[in-house]
Amino acid sequence: MRNEVLTDDSLWLCASCYLCYERCPQDVKITEVMGAIRAIAQREAKAGKIKLNNPKPLFDNLFIDSVRSNGRWYEAGVSGTFMLKTKGLGGLIGYAPMGLELFKKGKLSILPHKIKCNNQLKRIFEEVEKK
Repeated sequence: MRNEVLTDDSLWLCASCYLCYERCPQDVKITEVMGAIRAIAQREAKAGKIKLNNPKPLFDNLFIDSVRSNGRWYEAGVSGTFMLKTKGLGGLIGYAPMGLELFKKGKLSILPHKIKCNNQLKRIFEEVEKK
């Protein structure tokens, strides 16, 4: 049932809070198992072997790419790209009024804020990707 497990939407519902592990009488590290299955699912999807219908992996990848590029998450860029890829241009335009209000209140930046010492962060990503 490999494909059924890897493509099941419930895989992405785990909040990684470790409550299930804390309560498990057999000390099964369920959160770590779920994380490993998610990683396999993303690897299989990237290789074109399965199709993931849940939008969470897309959001996670956009978030990670934002941190890799800027040193922190760029909310407008990640959210805008996510809406465009999941809801299309109409969905993106539908959220524009909310984005404008957030911008007016100083809660949303149009341009990303980049951190200093991004070379250190780049080395961290390189080390993680080696594994």
